[in-house]
Amino acid sequence: MTRPKSVRQAAKKGRVIMRSSGTVGSGFSVEVKLHDLGRRGMYMSFDWQPFQPTDAEIEGFGEEYDAILAPVFAAALGSKCPPQTP
Repeated sequence: MTRPKSVRQAAKKGRVIMRSSGTVGSGFSVEVKLHDLGRRGMYMSFDWQPFQPTDAEIEGFGEEYDAILAPVFAAALGSKCPPQTP
């Protein structure tokens, strides 16, 4: 087995542990995936349709975008910081 040359390449082979999607702005749909790369950590990928919006447009999506990202961030934090029992 060859080692991946980049994190992005590794993400293609990594296991998707969380997926969230929705529509924001004036018809942009986005799917956010959290990939488990094992010892290399995690990688978050974004798939925009119909095309990649500009950074300014993404900032303008505000709460709609935050609602899509929230479960992915929660999954990432949960896997890095598992709940501790008292």
